[in-house]
Amino acid sequence: MVYIIDITWDRPFQQSGSFMAFEEKYPDPKELIKFVHVWRDGKKTPKLTADQVPRKIALTGLRKTSKIPDAFRTRDGLPLVSDALRSLIEKMDPGFHQFFPVELSLPKGREPETGYNIIIVTESKTSIIPELSEVQLTEYGDYRFNYGHPKIVFSPECRSGANIWREEKFDGRLFISDKLDNEIRSQGLKYYRRWKGEIAE
Repeated sequence: MVYIIDITWDRPFQQSGSFMAFEEKYPDPKELIKFVHVWRDGKKTPKLTADQVPRKIALTGLRKTSKIPDAFRTRDGLPLVSDALRSLIEKMDPGFHQFFPVELSLPKGREPETGYNIIIVTESKTSIIPELSEVQLTEYGDYRFNYGHPKIVFSPECRSGANIWREEKFDGRLFISDKLDNEIRSQGLKYYRRWKGEIAE
């Protein structure tokens, strides 16, 4: 089984925020967008270094009683995971992805209940079968999903390699294996909404 991550712009999985001093370091928007394409869209180049990602992030829209989930995105689609989720992913996908610890600042002096890390999912596969899936070919030669939670069919090769990955020609999308999904659920981690894909046999 494969799960497709629902890229939602709703709280709590999307949090408004400020990168504080990071934009002062890279005032040229053309320079900054190169990094955004890596962490948000999954572009493989350039491979980011610690000084090319924000290290201090202020969450500006967090509600007073809201808890931060174990995975969320903030400004420009920057994905973050809790220490517990990072530990799980590193255990299941050793050496596959990049992680950068960040310092989170919350409104009204609140403190995060755990540490958080930027995650750069660097593993890509070509396992989606467009002819069997509810997707559309764009003018740029890549694909986009139909509206809602469309039918997405994967080849059996999706079972090999990383347990969290991106798909070639499907920018910005993330996918997880049923093994990772089971561990997330068993540990009670609050992760993105997701729906099931199909595997062709």
